[in-house]
Amino acid sequence: MVKRQQVNRSQIKVSRELTPNDDLTTLANEILAHGLKFPVVVDSDMNLIDGLRRLEALESFALVEDFAVQVVICHTLEDSLSWVSKAQKHGVAAAPVTALRAWQLFSDTYEQQKQRTAEHRGLRKGRPRGEWASIAPLARSRELLNEALGMGPGEAFVSVSTLVYKTFATNTDPRRERDFLDVKRSLEAGNITIYEAKGLLDRIIKGEAVNNKITNPNDQRSALAITLSQITGANKGIALIYPIHPDITTAELEIYLRGFMEARREITAFINSLRKRITTP
Repeated sequence: MVKRQQVNRSQIKVSRELTPNDDLTTLANEILAHGLKFPVVVDSDMNLIDGLRRLEALESFALVEDFAVQVVICHTLEDSLSWVSKAQKHGVAAAPVTALRAWQLFSDTYEQQKQRTAEHRGLRKGRPRGEWASIAPLARSRELLNEALGMGPGEAFVSVSTLVYKTFATNTDPRRERDFLDVKRSLEAGNITIYEAKGLLDRIIKGEAVNNKITNPNDQRSALAITLSQITGANKGIALIYPIHPDITTAELEIYLRGFMEARREITAFINSLRKRITTP
């Protein structure tokens, strides 16, 4: 049975970082008020499996550098995923499951996945094929990861997420680098799904065009009218919400600021292209 225990922060090995959109304000306040309800999950070598946001929230208000952290040390994949599932279902301020999180969980439990497969093969080794039926069939690790993340019994989400992020990580063709980066940014901004990202990567690898440019003049007229209407509406909305209420935290505002700055860059680039088109004979 896996038990909770205390270890020093310095003992926990972390191989990934928070994403720019991670806001720990709510989580940190909950931990300050009620303590750490769900421990950090590590494997037998103290590699972090789940709880990076909890760990970072603890660090944000720790009074000493090497503070004590409540953990569960999981020696098997099943134990690790059991705790991941608990945190996902009942954890305070649990982050939404993304393709990046699925890839991270796959990577962080990879050694446990290999150990689980090796142990099952050891049980079958030397037995006649007819006796294999007496051994419980081995569910695929990616199916277990999928269920732990609350994605249902299928395995498509984790499999596709793993494939897409492996493609990002292993690309060595400089001609694809910019296109791959555009797909990754769109995926992590929530503009496309992991399945759409997979389709775009397949087209890039095949050398096919991946943009869906509007080229017909009548379609462009409609798109310009719709876009201008949306931007005008957004401007009116901004006028209604300013000034910003003091209860909205700086951390929240920083997230919105990044989004508005990115939108401004896109709009500015488009305005410049319109000016160039108008002034060029």
